[in-house]
Amino acid sequence: MILSVYPMRDEGYFMEFSLIMGTLNRAKETAICLRSLLKQKFKDFEVIIIDQSTDEETRKLAYGAEFGGLNIIYTHVDFRGLSRARNAGLALASGRYFALIDDDAGYDENYLLNAHKLLENDSKTILSGYIYNNFQKKVMKEYLTTKNGSVMSVRKIMRMAPSPALIYPMEIYRQGIKFDEEFGVGAKYGACEETDVILTALDSGYRVRYCADMIVEHPTIVHSFEVENTTSLKKKENYAYGLGALLAKDKLCRGSGRLAGYEFEKKLKCSIKKTGFFGNGRKQQAVSELRGLNRGKKEYGEKIK
Repeated sequence: MILSVYPMRDEGYFMEFSLIMGTLNRAKETAICLRSLLKQKFKDFEVIIIDQSTDEETRKLAYGAEFGGLNIIYTHVDFRGLSRARNAGLALASGRYFALIDDDAGYDENYLLNAHKLLENDSKTILSGYIYNNFQKKVMKEYLTTKNGSVMSVRKIMRMAPSPALIYPMEIYRQGIKFDEEFGVGAKYGACEETDVILTALDSGYRVRYCADMIVEHPTIVHSFEVENTTSLKKKENYAYGLGALLAKDKLCRGSGRLAGYEFEKKLKCSIKKTGFFGNGRKQQAVSELRGLNRGKKEYGEKIK
């Protein structure tokens, strides 16, 4: 069953941005995110909430007076899975671009304004922004050493293009590129769905550019692959499992060898940590990551044979 509320629209009108959020029983976090969106200086956007919750709290937010200033499209669904939620959101979107919005992230008031300036009606560019770790009060070094507006290499995409700070041209979806529902939180391979879309888009002539002025505050700096040290061992293994499956998919389904260098680097770092030189905690993390990586790659490869 799907329950929806849609705002009135003029026929044929396209928003500049469709902000797509999948959420599950996280109304408190969602409210913080929506408050940051209320402050956006660039106003031509809609917020599409795909609610998978078992409670009514997120629905109350969507209907409530506090967020009446946002153009919210709210849908409650009875399925699970972040990629399924994002595909459902894309089917409702009317933007020229769509952004992936995390329910536990806060967006700088100039986030969309700066994205709009850099895009300038560019239908072949995906933008990746700047993540600030609001929990550990730090950023990845790559953000500080990457030039604003530069085209990102595959290695940089793998390391520093996280889901909460990505904006894609809607043309990608119109060409039939969607989120693989086997990937992402709540799916078999619990990570990497946003990067899978990027890799597919690269094969269709798109590029990824870094926008240092698209600033996102996030409780952790967790990326599908670069997971920070406080993450549980099981979560590390699950993320690595998704990465392994992505490595296999890109090689076997797309016939690409572009991730070989990243895979080598990832495994080398884990192998060094496995020696125990950096402490037993790092050793355990490395063992979990390698196990997940190898298992995901092996199982995905066997699946498509």
